[in-house]
Amino acid sequence: MNKQIIKRILLFSILAIVSCCIILIFSPFAECLDIFGGHAPQSALEQIIQKAVSAAIQEDEATLLALSNENVTKTFFEVRPDLSENYTLTFVDDLAGLYEYRIQFDSGLELYVSIYGNWPTCVDFQVTEEEVLQNLNINSVQNVTTP
Repeated sequence: MNKQIIKRILLFSILAIVSCCIILIFSPFAECLDIFGGHAPQSALEQIIQKAVSAAIQEDEATLLALSNENVTKTFFEVRPDLSENYTLTFVDDLAGLYEYRIQFDSGLELYVSIYGNWPTCVDFQVTEEEVLQNLNINSVQNVTTP
């Protein structure tokens, strides 16, 4: 009789732990639960791209330089006439803190963007502008538009 109770308690405990893990993984906070650590949340990566595109459209060189470097700023200004707030992000690769995206604009312009950075923590589960500026940087931008 005692063995039956112990088996049931053990089975119930295992089911409870597995259920809690599944609920946590599929919750809105899951983007910060990275078992490898250091990976930036998707919302932070999208935020830095959005800020860079907006800064280029508004010709805000100071913001672009804060998000990237001189070469990236120069490339964004070269393609500025074809930039718009309407674009689609296509994830390309994520390797050890290097995030690579393709940005496809409505005008037909297509940019290949490399973002570098490590995300230290995500304790509050909210990505702030300050965290993006401290932890991420746009390394390079290439115009890969096919004629």
